[in-house]
Amino acid sequence: MQRVLAAMLLLASSVLSAAAAIAGETFSCDEAFSIPTDLLESRVSIFGELHGTEQIPKAVSSFVCVQLRSGRRVTLVLEISATEQEAISRYLHSSGNAADRAALLAGPFWTRPIMKGASTQDGRASLAVLQLIEEMRQHAREGRRIGVIAAAAYGRGQDMDEMLAKAIRQAVSEYPEGKVVALMGDNHASQSRGRPWDADFAGVGHRLRDLKPAVIHTIHSGGRAWICKQEGCGKSGLWADPRNAGRPIGYSPAERGGFNWALTLGTVTASDPAVPE
Repeated sequence: MQRVLAAMLLLASSVLSAAAAIAGETFSCDEAFSIPTDLLESRVSIFGELHGTEQIPKAVSSFVCVQLRSGRRVTLVLEISATEQEAISRYLHSSGNAADRAALLAGPFWTRPIMKGASTQDGRASLAVLQLIEEMRQHAREGRRIGVIAAAAYGRGQDMDEMLAKAIRQAVSEYPEGKVVALMGDNHASQSRGRPWDADFAGVGHRLRDLKPAVIHTIHSGGRAWICKQEGCGKSGLWADPRNAGRPIGYSPAERGGFNWALTLGTVTASDPAVPE
């Protein structure tokens, strides 16, 4: 419980500022990047990310906000253990107070332990992702049609890509006039078949080709992220690919196979786990 309460203090200032931004505004979005019309018109948009940054969940929140402004329902699918669905659904319909957030963060996805002296948090249960969920709660409280689906595998023998693809397909079926936005690791998002470790690998983007999704590759110019390596998980420096130097910040057509859009973010910063270890 102390870990959860500590997380509440870390999140409090950002939650209050976000709530203040919504209060007094008819409906505004933090639009750091201009979103191309062709991208906004896509029925399904899949963001492929490097886990553990502050910037990518924030960009997804902005994208969802702009989609909601059109008046349509939006379903946000996250690479969060499906066991957390009940807690997320309760939180979306709560007042978002400290007790509500503590209940949200009490699940095993958020409280994964340190093992053999190393963190097991891989960046998906970050403060930035928690803030993304909080902003979806604020949209719901304002009466906007938003749903959040936790669709990641949570046990051995489960197929992560199949679970994520099934959740997206189900949302498309249930809300044919709505939009679906998904956030997941870029290996899952890519429409290309095969990976260096598995020639038959079929990610979410590949499995949903019939839906013609917009698949967005996020690009950075170095910085830090909370990621996992052989020695464990934590903040790590990122290599700055010189090919990205001078690349305009924002959305553009993708140059990488398996993706049809790119979102260039510049230098990124790491987002700590929502529940401190």
